[in-house]
Amino acid sequence: MSRVVLFLLLCVLGHASLSAQPVWPGDVNNNGVVNGVDLLYWGFAFGANGPARPTMSVAWAPQTPGAPWAQSFPTGPNYAFADCDGNGVVDEEDYNDAIDENFGLTQGTLLPDGFANARPGAGPRLRMVPSATLVPLGAMVDIDLFLDESETGPNDFYGLALKMSYTTGLLMDDDGPDFDFEENSWLEAGDDNAQELFVDGDGSGAAELAFTRTNQTSVPIEAGAIGQFRVIVEDIIVGLEVDTFVIQIDSVYLVGADFSTVATVPDTVRIIVARDTSKLTSSAGYLSPRQLEAGIQVYPNPTDAGFRLNTPFAVQQLTLTDALGRQWPLLPPHDRQWVPLPPDLPTGLYYLRLRTAQGDCQKKLIITR
Repeated sequence: MSRVVLFLLLCVLGHASLSAQPVWPGDVNNNGVVNGVDLLYWGFAFGANGPARPTMSVAWAPQTPGAPWAQSFPTGPNYAFADCDGNGVVDEEDYNDAIDENFGLTQGTLLPDGFANARPGAGPRLRMVPSATLVPLGAMVDIDLFLDESETGPNDFYGLALKMSYTTGLLMDDDGPDFDFEENSWLEAGDDNAQELFVDGDGSGAAELAFTRTNQTSVPIEAGAIGQFRVIVEDIIVGLEVDTFVIQIDSVYLVGADFSTVATVPDTVRIIVARDTSKLTSSAGYLSPRQLEAGIQVYPNPTDAGFRLNTPFAVQQLTLTDALGRQWPLLPPHDRQWVPLPPDLPTGLYYLRLRTAQGDCQKKLIITR
């Protein structure tokens, strides 16, 4: 089949597909729900022009499609779905009047969005760094959000959508966390070609965050915070002296150049909340093993060559111990520094023992050979 015939066939199929499906304003990827991923699609199509719809409306109702546009997303949908108000151009009104206003609404059968999480070490990593991991009631905690480069690539950025969850009933006014994008960050690359979105879920335990560029030009992932969550932990469960607030990234949709999906490593933060922190720490500032473990992450795990530690504590001594009590001293790392494993370790379960100025704890580590 010649390329010309194939192109004409695809055009006919694209026209039939669009003509057979109504446009639901805001559901840009046409999967049945308006969410942060639709912002990424809108940002990629931003500025495009095409035939207007017979009726220009952003009401959450099936809108009769017009003629298909010349462009389609790499994942299939026609750019006409990004023209949410039907006026023939993808612009800010499509976001303000449709995606933002219709956010969370659904229709028909929901289809997968294409979220792509990666295992540790297999892609860029989203990292949350809290200002504190042990706080009293009423404390305000800031949690910086970073996107770290992948050791294997690719490391270009066009847009990002996150689905998140957090512990309910602990925050002030039973609300969700706040989030502010960093001004003049590397995401913006010194221009105004960007749009951001954050929905805290009003205390429901679920939140969404999204950011997209709008000039069809990706930027390299760089150091520096994307933004900052802020929570005020005001309550714990009646009858408990200690509780834990957890905020975690559940699903990631990161797109790079040409709208390619980049699998990304999510993160979780745990903050210990106490009615009386003096009962949990001594005058020397020691923490319980449980508190220390809550603030430390070991990844990748399982591993065959080495690991990294994500910890707010300075590690003074690091030892690997097997089930028989045999020990292998390791060089204490800086935060997230790669720690290679001794080459003669057999496959099995080990205990990584950490000594810090705040106390001692251990984490399980599975080694595969």
